[in-house]
Amino acid sequence: MPQGTMPVLEIDGKKASQSLSIARYLAREFNLYGKTNEDMLVVDQIVDTSIDLFEAFIKVVFNKDEKEKEIKMKEFYETTLPKQLGFLEALAKDGKGFAVGQTLTLADLALFTYIENCRAGDKLEKFPVLAANRQKVEQLPKIKEYLASRPKTEF
Repeated sequence: MPQGTMPVLEIDGKKASQSLSIARYLAREFNLYGKTNEDMLVVDQIVDTSIDLFEAFIKVVFNKDEKEKEIKMKEFYETTLPKQLGFLEALAKDGKGFAVGQTLTLADLALFTYIENCRAGDKLEKFPVLAANRQKVEQLPKIKEYLASRPKTEF
């Protein structure tokens, strides 16, 4: 473990850490990072904004004060979530069902994962681009198969 944490990706005996570094490497390796530098910039913006959304959610979820947690969770869903989803909607609006371009990218996977992890998959009625993206991604055969068979976890 190069940094004493998971995940670790080993390639030809060399170990790499940091989940986003690994995700970005794999996205480039498997052509899931966009076709142009401009596409890659949008992918990065979507991934980073999705992480901003999730980090805001995590701060609330792990609040030990239950009363404060309840207030902050309401604030998250009424204020933070719509604001961040608006940013993401604007970034993904030029895709054709996918977030960037006409094929699956890391941006689509990040949107799906972080929106789900924030328990917001059912809160996209005001965000038709994100709702359509979510629907498109979850219907991809390998993702559909994975979603049907994966273990149930909190995040």
